[in-house]
Amino acid sequence: MNRPFHRALAAIVWPIAIALLGGCSFDSARPASCSSQAQCFDDEICLRNTCKLAANHPDAGGQTDRDADLNETSGGGNDNNTSTPVGKCVVNPLTTTCDDPEAHTNNSRVEAASTNSNKAVGCLDQGFESLDRSVSRVICATELEDWYSLNMVTCREQPFFIELKLTVKNGCDLADIELVAGNQGYDCSHEDVYCPEAVGATQRMIVRVPVALRNDARAFYWAVRAKQLASPREALQIEYDMSVRVYLL
Repeated sequence: MNRPFHRALAAIVWPIAIALLGGCSFDSARPASCSSQAQCFDDEICLRNTCKLAANHPDAGGQTDRDADLNETSGGGNDNNTSTPVGKCVVNPLTTTCDDPEAHTNNSRVEAASTNSNKAVGCLDQGFESLDRSVSRVICATELEDWYSLNMVTCREQPFFIELKLTVKNGCDLADIELVAGNQGYDCSHEDVYCPEAVGATQRMIVRVPVALRNDARAFYWAVRAKQLASPREALQIEYDMSVRVYLL
């Protein structure tokens, strides 16, 4: 190759190469925004919809937004993860204690606490046995529901009724808790269930126990259930009064 041609080729190639190198940067190659980690490079994270260098990257330059966000979300800036949740009766289950008057563990149907000391209500041999009992309890932040039961004997001549009443305390939101009848998938839409409109902090559920061909001994179950929150550092802890009444019309 002769020297004039070499010089002419260099005069063409070098400006193009310099322009290409000058126009390339990792920052300009990053997406303007991101919605998932897959849209960022391996050494980056998707933070606030923007790809950012991870904290351990040599070019990160000290504490990054990622460090600040981890402190905010993981309690890194707080002692013992004691960030204060926001909302009525919302607490941090990692740090909050709970003193529930119910001595019996009743977090599932098989552990249901008896409300009538295992005695039966309904149509017994000696006549109809009614019930009217109230208790004060707490759904602790570490549990989702409290289960209860009562033994009953069906009637052959007329139906009887079980009324459940739930009242939340300390300004808790009634919408964060509900009554659930555990027999036959009972809910407020069932033909044998009536749920009056809530009044203040109180909701009720009335269950009709239909006439049976014979006096059958059965168990009736229900639960007081709290809403489950999305964050593992937020849970509802709700004090409540619950009453159960068994009666004939």
